[in-house]
Parts: sequence; structure tokens; C-alpha cells
Amino acid sequence: MNVSLVSNIDIVNDFENKIELKDNKDNILFDKLNDEQKENVNNSMNNNWNNQTEQLKTVITYEQIQTILRNMKIIKNEAENISSEGTTTEAEKTRFNSGLELFAGEKISEERIEDLINTAKNNLEDIKITKYDEESNSEKKDPLEYKLVIKKDAKNEELANKFITYIKEKGNGTYTVTMEYDQESGLINNIYIKLEK
Repeated sequence: MNVSLVSNIDIVNDFENKIELKDNKDNILFDKLNDEQKENVNNSMNNNWNNQTEQLKTVITYEQIQTILRNMKIIKNEAENISSEGTTTEAEKTRFNSGLELFAGEKISEERIEDLINTAKNNLEDIKITKYDEESNSEKKDPLEYKLVIKKDAKNEELANKFITYIKEKGNGTYTVTMEYDQESGLINNIYIKLEK
């Protein structure tokens, strides 16, 4: 007696809940995961990050990392003492001033003035009116020029927001923006915003 077993196996190329991975076996297409899978991956990565960070802290200290960076000439010793000495490096001057100097010029729009105020607000000590429009027909003279008093790390977000609201309400057109620099530090210490007629 001869018995044979026949088995039909269908090979399919597509699966109903298939997750495709790219060439690397560790890649996951995050947007194709369901919420629970996303949360699991996220938690796993956070735990791994925290563990790796803690392990690194046991092996090397912050001071050792600074020493390595100094020895590799990635950071300089002088850069750490800027605040205590009260001096400013050329790199600091450039970094501080360049963000504000972008706004200098004539025919600056109201929107750009708002951007300037938002950029300056972390170093804004005060805003003063320096000139009034003498040709104004109203009893109360309209401001013609404003001076932003700039001081490093003098945050004044509330004043900045009030000034932005004022500029929006006025909607006067275009402005001329000029800068004035501190003689000792070389940092911008005053910004003049003049309404163009």
C-alpha cells in the first residue's frame, strides 16, 4: 500500500498588517505604527537614552569633558571667563550684534519692526521717545523716533509686547532703523527707529 500526502501551501507577497522596514533591520517607519506601538518605541528609546546618559556620567565628568575640549582646542580657556572679567570677545560681539544689525536700514516695514522688537526683547532695558512730529495737527504730538535701550540679558518681554501692539495700532508705514554701539564693549546699546514721512 502506497500513501502520499499532498499539501497545498500558498505563498503570498502581501500581508494584512505588514510593517515594512528599510534596508537596515533597526529602522522603524514610525508613522506606520499604531499608537500603542509608537508609545512602546518612544518609551524604549527614552529609557535607553537615560541609561546611556547615566552610564556616561559614571565614566566621565563634566569637568573632564571640558578639559578634553580645551586640549583639542575646541573651546578656549578665555571663553569661560568672559562674564567674570567683564570683557567681550569678537565672537560674542559678532553673535550679539549680527542678530540686530539685520534690521538696520531704510524703508523697514512694520512687520520687520515687530521682528526687530521680538529679537531685541531678551536684551531690552527700555524704550524712549526721542523725537516728536512737530508738524502734527493734533494737540498731542505724535512720536517720530523711538530709542530702544539695549543691555545684554535685560529681558523686558512685557515692554516689547506693548510696543509691538502700539506699532500695530499706529500702522504708520515704513521706518528707518539705525544702531549705536557702546565704546567699551562694542555691543549695540541703542537702536533708533524713526518713522519715515
